[in-house]
Amino acid sequence: MSVHQLKDGRWIVKYPDPEKASGSKREYFGRGAAAEIRARNRDRELDLKQTKPRVVDDAGPLFQELALEYLVNKNFNENSQKLCKLRLQSIIIPILGDIPAIRLTYR
Repeated sequence: MSVHQLKDGRWIVKYPDPEKASGSKREYFGRGAAAEIRARNRDRELDLKQTKPRVVDDAGPLFQELALEYLVNKNFNENSQKLCKLRLQSIIIPILGDIPAIRLTYR
């Protein structure tokens, strides 16, 4: 179960459909702030059990190892490689370098 806003601005609640083995049901609530409130209230009414979050295995390469492989194997011109290496070393690696790559998400 979850609340989503579609590209056209409509708010929906999406939840598993017990009648279909592999399907979900949608309820539409319209557009705007009032529709979002109604959708979130309906989501709370349904009170369906949340799924467990995915367990992330930390085994795997660190981000800095993947970044090094990228620099070595990407076909850069000389100037682009120099700039990419500079950005990675000065900004990105100090922040993300020691994190296992599999743990990185959009957030």
